[in-house]
Amino acid sequence: WKVMVPKALMHPNLTNVRTMRLVEERSAHFQPYKSLIQKGRAKFCVSAVEDKSAVFHQGQETLRVPMTLYAENRSRVLRTLATKLPDSVRRGTSFVFLQGGVADHRHATDIEPVFRQESFFHHVFGVTEEGCYGAMHIATGTSMLFVPRLPEEYAIWMGQIRSLSYFKEKYGVDEVHYVNEMCTVLRARNASTLLVLDGENTDSGRSVTQPTFAVIG
Repeated sequence: WKVMVPKALMHPNLTNVRTMRLVEERSAHFQPYKSLIQKGRAKFCVSAVEDKSAVFHQGQETLRVPMTLYAENRSRVLRTLATKLPDSVRRGTSFVFLQGGVADHRHATDIEPVFRQESFFHHVFGVTEEGCYGAMHIATGTSMLFVPRLPEEYAIWMGQIRSLSYFKEKYGVDEVHYVNEMCTVLRARNASTLLVLDGENTDSGRSVTQPTFAVIG
């Protein structure tokens, strides 16, 4: 175990014991490591290096989940599929294709309930925005995220319109394109087969949402 202390918690005059006490008081994330450190099973280190890697973070005291976890989830999905698919699909130009959650409105109003991402989509991409799609090339593991192309007036009401490079860095995927480019992008890669979700939730009795093929052509 190696506990990394954020730069904001550093103080040049603190000993290890005092630093450990300070971290314990100021960071809820330290609690799981406390007993391991006291038992000598963890190595306590202080680092002035700030973590700039991509993370899933909901603010305040919520956990910072590295996007590498979602990359590993994608790898696990593809490894599992590799044991179940015929060679022609596994080694060809086939993609796992998923649709994220879409924003809804409260009845006939323009009020949008708090958005919650579609669970399967979140599991492999960690994306928080609505209206997105994702694809994973089965043979190479290349990940692609498709985000909505927002109109200029969006910035007036909702704030800054983010670039494709912003999403690429934020989510740690290989490529990012706009949703209205999906058909062009997939055709350029000679996509022969798209594997989509299909099934029913045994608790709710509701079926998973399949991608809208009218959108991708």
